[in-house]
Amino acid sequence: MPSHIRARGTITAVALSIALAIGLAPSQADAISVEWNLAGSSGTSCCADGSGDGNIRTFTANGNTVKVMGFGKTSGSSNLELRTAELGQYSGGLGVTDQDEGSGGSNSHTVDNRDQLNFVVFLFDKPMDAESMVMNLFDNQGNNPDHDGDISAWAGNYSDAGAGTHSALALSLRDNLAADSNNTDVARLDSLFGGSHQSFSFTAVNSPSNPYAVNLGSLSNGGNVLIIAADVDRNTSGHDSVFDYFKVKSITASYQPPVPGPAPAFLLGLGLAGVGLVCARRSRRRLAS
Repeated sequence: MPSHIRARGTITAVALSIALAIGLAPSQADAISVEWNLAGSSGTSCCADGSGDGNIRTFTANGNTVKVMGFGKTSGSSNLELRTAELGQYSGGLGVTDQDEGSGGSNSHTVDNRDQLNFVVFLFDKPMDAESMVMNLFDNQGNNPDHDGDISAWAGNYSDAGAGTHSALALSLRDNLAADSNNTDVARLDSLFGGSHQSFSFTAVNSPSNPYAVNLGSLSNGGNVLIIAADVDRNTSGHDSVFDYFKVKSITASYQPPVPGPAPAFLLGLGLAGVGLVCARRSRRRLAS
């Protein structure tokens, strides 16, 4: 066979080997969605003081863990302090009883914004992108309509070089958020997580059809922290004046798994491409001589 034909065949083989290697190369894996069911009696609780304030609940789904805690912006109607609160777990989902709400009667154990502002803080064990939450609405004790669920949300990252475990990081975050007794508004949360909070509105009703799903996909920042609160801008421009009362039934977020290492077939393709290149180079040299 003439040498130029052999060279052409070798080049073709090299091209096929390269195409095979490219086709078998590992690509970015699809994001994995995780849903945590927060209602009922799943999960564990720890780390509370004698009154229950500051407790941290832990939930695991498909090997992914989230630690959840409650906060209340309290100290009377002026709401001057962001303080730890008791995060309760009920058949309808997670609710917050802050330090000004006593035993949490008259639905004040929900996530609400009557007099005080309630927050639920999620700390994931890895960076996550929030996708959605499911909430149950509760009677807001006096408004008409009497059920509303407008929320405020933040997403971002929290780190502490001295916290070597997920549990230690949760304690660090809890103590950090409760450290500023002069936090007179939500600006500190805005500065810590994403620069600003985002509002998700709900049309108030008198007869709710629980549960309700809220799409959180428009949150621009991902990270290991997600914060859900009863509307912190209630009764301001663009927000209604109805008190918001709800419990968080479930939360869904997604993460990007690591890109898998090169597969054996991919390595074989690279090897064939390398051999082919050597053969092609030798053929070209023979043709030139």
